[in-house]
Amino acid sequence: MRLKPVVSVCSSGSCPTVYAADDDTDDDTLIVQGYIPPQHLAMDVPVGEGRVVIPRELLGEAARRLLAASEPPVAQQ
Repeated sequence: MRLKPVVSVCSSGSCPTVYAADDDTDDDTLIVQGYIPPQHLAMDVPVGEGRVVIPRELLGEAARRLLAASEPPVAQQ
């Protein structure tokens, strides 16, 4: 799976970012890069899963962009 950035809080790619699959193998998967939370917030997470911290506005902007990209084009009259 190759990843393409959907939205990021910076341009360097080394900060919280939401990624989408950039190929036909997994159109519904998103990957979230964020900061490691304090240990007390990362407890009780099942094996194979993890929690990260991202700004609330990053998630909102990712949702707006993904929804806009999935809307059918408006027909010209």
